[in-house]
Amino acid sequence: MDCRAKYVIVVAENFANLDDIRKASVEIPAAMWSLDKTRVVYLVPCKEDVMVMTYFPFVRNCEVGDLQVLDIWRQNGFAYGAELFPEKMLDIHDCVQNFSAIVENATQLHLRIEFTRTGKMVLGGVGGQLMTIIAEKMNMKLNLLRYEVDTWILLVDEIGEGKSLFWFSGNIPVLCQLQILDPTSAYMQESFAFGYISGGFELPWKNFVWPLSIPVWKFAQWTFALFCVLIIVANRCCGRKIASDKLGILDVFGIFLGIGRPSPRSNYGRSLFGMWMFYSYLITVSYNSGLVSFLTTPNEIGIINTFEELLANGMRFGGGKFHRESYHDESDPSSNSSKQIPFIFAGYRKEPLRLLTEKAFTFHVPIFTRRGSPFAIPLRRYAWQAIQGGLNNYWLSWYTRNSSYTRIYDKIVSPITIPHLRGIFYFYITGLSLSCVVFFGELVVHKRYSGRAAL
Repeated sequence: MDCRAKYVIVVAENFANLDDIRKASVEIPAAMWSLDKTRVVYLVPCKEDVMVMTYFPFVRNCEVGDLQVLDIWRQNGFAYGAELFPEKMLDIHDCVQNFSAIVENATQLHLRIEFTRTGKMVLGGVGGQLMTIIAEKMNMKLNLLRYEVDTWILLVDEIGEGKSLFWFSGNIPVLCQLQILDPTSAYMQESFAFGYISGGFELPWKNFVWPLSIPVWKFAQWTFALFCVLIIVANRCCGRKIASDKLGILDVFGIFLGIGRPSPRSNYGRSLFGMWMFYSYLITVSYNSGLVSFLTTPNEIGIINTFEELLANGMRFGGGKFHRESYHDESDPSSNSSKQIPFIFAGYRKEPLRLLTEKAFTFHVPIFTRRGSPFAIPLRRYAWQAIQGGLNNYWLSWYTRNSSYTRIYDKIVSPITIPHLRGIFYFYITGLSLSCVVFFGELVVHKRYSGRAAL
């Protein structure tokens, strides 16, 4: 996987004089370059000031460059006001890099532990202030765990072995699956951080274990219970010729376990349970997509704890001209690669940028119907219309980036929310209920006329 240049921000040790800094400008970049940590920003203390320094490895055909001063921290502020994270990385030579990590190790930068009135431990001093600023820039709560390293060599070893506590990236992360947080390629001026498996930036576990709100859980449970009742009623009303199974309700668990044979044995039961699964898939896909959007969106206010909060205003996709231009660069050989295609964005909107990948909402609907069943054709037609009209066409036609990406600028962006998904479900269940009435009517009429014929 092509992962472009990443930022490795190291709060370096306290250097005594400028000679040590000049020496570090050769030794530190060389050590980091050997580890493919190619885009490094150093916070170097110099007396009472802090020099924010970096080097540009790509300006010399992928060789180590000189350490350059970006800005100086003086009296609780940056003197030059320079961008800590430049707009783009100089990777015009198509250099190959690996993942990079930011470490909180060796924070000897006038760092001290302080306690607030509530007893909470915070980082004080210049080092603590700088780390706090970086965390605020990434809109993440800073809960640093102090972890000291005695020498620079040990620090480099820690970075090389991937034992760092925090992951920072100057790029937009791409998520292949919800369980895998994989910060890979793209461009952005903002910086991002993740805390899924890190010690300091852990997200609330309830976001993953209990994603839905209580009303949504109750709605899903009542829906499932209703479908189970309908399955039982349908099985009992289908006539005595069909062998009844007292434990037929347990068949539904076979579908969750991936077992093919145990399933509702009647066409009507399979259809109902299939649509309940379809609705469950809609809920799951919507939540997964929203959570991915939230994790990759800068400047979000507050923590989203429930599903209703997550989709309260719909899933908005935005970004200005800068965002689109930074994604697409004709001079960049890897800008048009297949790994860049899944990025999704919308037209001229001044909203927080939210990204999804195709795998975030690609799914399959396991609806079980027997071949030759009268429900198979309408079920397939309705399900196809619901999926294509409500989901795939919406996402792929409106937001997927392709070769003709300029044509989406003039499209009107509209959010898709839970009411839309519920609407799809309600439309289908209404038609299915009417079909159910007709189905039972046919059974009653058939039994009545067949009984008269027997007499």
